[in-house]
Amino acid sequence: MKNKVLSFMLITLIIILSNITSTFAGFADFTDEQADKQAQEQIKEQEEHKVTEVKSSDNYLTGLNVEGYTLTPDFDKQVLEYTIKEEFDSREINIKATTSNEKATVNGNGIVKIEEGKNEYRVDVTAENGSVRTYIIKLKAIEEKKQGQDEIINTEAIGTTSEIINTNNEQKANEENKTPNTMIYIVIGVVAVIIILVIISKKKSKNRKRRKH
Repeated sequence: MKNKVLSFMLITLIIILSNITSTFAGFADFTDEQADKQAQEQIKEQEEHKVTEVKSSDNYLTGLNVEGYTLTPDFDKQVLEYTIKEEFDSREINIKATTSNEKATVNGNGIVKIEEGKNEYRVDVTAENGSVRTYIIKLKAIEEKKQGQDEIINTEAIGTTSEIINTNNEQKANEENKTPNTMIYIVIGVVAVIIILVIISKKKSKNRKRRKH
């Protein structure tokens, strides 16, 4: 009886040890063969569920102005075209632009040159996601040719005025010179008439005396 019990216990112990060995063997196989695969699956799952960062599409301005001048109409971020109605006689202007989003960039602001006649300036605002919004500023500069023509006209006008003044002065001088000359001629004429009358009177007196004798 005792032998049967011992045999049963021995068999049971062998079975238990066999199961334990299989379990550790399976654990060892998982650690060595499947660890990398499981890690990759976890990384993939994380990437699939990862929230993608959305880049801003804000390409508006909160401020746009030209230093020293007035834009028409008043600035509105939705309005894309502006005009400066004053005429320019300078050679450059300073465009100032402020973005609505700090990650947006601006191209076309700062000091820019002015060409003769009509000018059009682009202020491009690029959002973080690459979308672009363009604001336009238009102005008209005085042409140098027109300025030169005005100067010539003014010079000619001044010259003509000077000539007129000089002519008037000469005429006045001539009139002033003519007045004394005329008076001299009149005096000489009067004297000559008096002398002639005296001579005639003397001749008549002589003739009378001769007749009496």
